[in-house]
Amino acid sequence: MKVCFITQNLYTLGGIQRVVTTILNELIKDNSYSVTVLMPFSMTGPKLFEIAEEIDIENIEKLLIDKSKTIGRLILGVNKRLGCLDYNWGNALIKRFMFKERELERLADFFNERQFDVVIGAGPTNSCLLAELCGKVSAKLIGWQHSTFDAYFEMRGRSFYGLSKYAKDCYKKLDAVWVLTKADKRQFDEKFGTNARVLYNPVAENRLVHTPEKNNILFVGRLVIGNKGLDYLVEIMEMILNRIPDAQLIVVGDGADREWLEDTVKQKGLKAQISIVGSTDNVYQYYQKAALMLQTSRYEGFGVTIVEAMACGIPVVAFHNYGPDEIINNGKDGYLINQYDLEDFANKSVELLQDQQLWNSFSERAFVRAQDFSINKILPLFKRYIEEIVN
Repeated sequence: MKVCFITQNLYTLGGIQRVVTTILNELIKDNSYSVTVLMPFSMTGPKLFEIAEEIDIENIEKLLIDKSKTIGRLILGVNKRLGCLDYNWGNALIKRFMFKERELERLADFFNERQFDVVIGAGPTNSCLLAELCGKVSAKLIGWQHSTFDAYFEMRGRSFYGLSKYAKDCYKKLDAVWVLTKADKRQFDEKFGTNARVLYNPVAENRLVHTPEKNNILFVGRLVIGNKGLDYLVEIMEMILNRIPDAQLIVVGDGADREWLEDTVKQKGLKAQISIVGSTDNVYQYYQKAALMLQTSRYEGFGVTIVEAMACGIPVVAFHNYGPDEIINNGKDGYLINQYDLEDFANKSVELLQDQQLWNSFSERAFVRAQDFSINKILPLFKRYIEEIVN
């Protein structure tokens, strides 16, 4: 089976990168699969995720035309604020702005020459790109979503805000649409007329011996205020420290708002209690010592870090959200907090840190629940979905 993935640069920090590399590195171990990744090379940053040598990596920028300075790019930028193109008459304009005919021809030639059985596009841009190639390529075409319907299409300022009518036409052309949660399946099916399949994000097998340190709290994620709720994180930690003065928060990750977080921690006099360690290629060294993980996202498509923590026996406290709601059994292996009840969030965190018997119960159940998302369970489903489409 010849499979091609179109995705973001897999060497940079992000949930898509972590999930896709986990899948690919396991898939290529099956000799009946050959794998190609088509991704941009121009993005910079450390190579945080290793990709198996057997995987063929191709630069998509060789096939695409630079559109960064076109009028169309500017119009799409305005649209994601105003939604002014979200009408049937706007579809033709959107297609013109999004993809050039020469690009589509080059991509079609690439896929047909390589004789792929399946091409999988990660996210809405690549899903729509594949839809525009329907009828031009022999491969089956799959759109693999890595965030929520709302985050993609109904959140002002996101790249596909104001493009839902165009996207609906595209998604209906695809051979399959994969989504992260049952809640997302309902939305894609109802609003786009798809018959989406749920495919959980997997986590790699972990043999870590968990040795938690007392009152050691962890946050793992991109340092972005709007998405990850860094402002909530600081406030919640202040509340926890009022009741557990020796609590320590380790923040693992990097992003556009790291400087804001560092300044805020400094201004509040919390540098001794909150450590910001940046990005890492070995996050498990921090999971190993954590007693609790906080997940303060305003919206979260899935939450791979939640599963990673639970797989280490770490209870997680998170706001109600698509991903957390799908993963955490509230009151059994973690806590789900109403948005955005910071006081309850802090109270539940303190409760877990101070009640050893409760913590032990949550820890054991968290470990068991995480097995539902192991690569050993998700990879066979991934293969089955592909083979059903091809056959």
